[in-house]
Amino acid sequence: MSFDVKNLKLFIRAATLGAIGRAGAEFNLSSTNATQRIKALEADLGVKLFNRTTRAISLTSDGEIFLEHAKRIISEIEDAQNALSKTTKTVSGICG
Repeated sequence: MSFDVKNLKLFIRAATLGAIGRAGAEFNLSSTNATQRIKALEADLGVKLFNRTTRAISLTSDGEIFLEHAKRIISEIEDAQNALSKTTKTVSGICG
């Protein structure tokens, strides 16, 4: 099982907006592609994350649990990126 960070961000955004297609549009994805990515995430996890109707989506109980974890994961990744961007990238040493 491997998670694509973009799929996690898409899941979080879809949960926030209540629409997979609208979330996908923010990531420059077609509605179909966004739905496929969410389905792939569900397949990786082995759970259904959203209840879907023709008009709306809502989180399942598993989706609610996973949403909190996904938010923490993304936050940790962003914290790590910020920490690295603050370090100097100067190479030092003796060239020989």
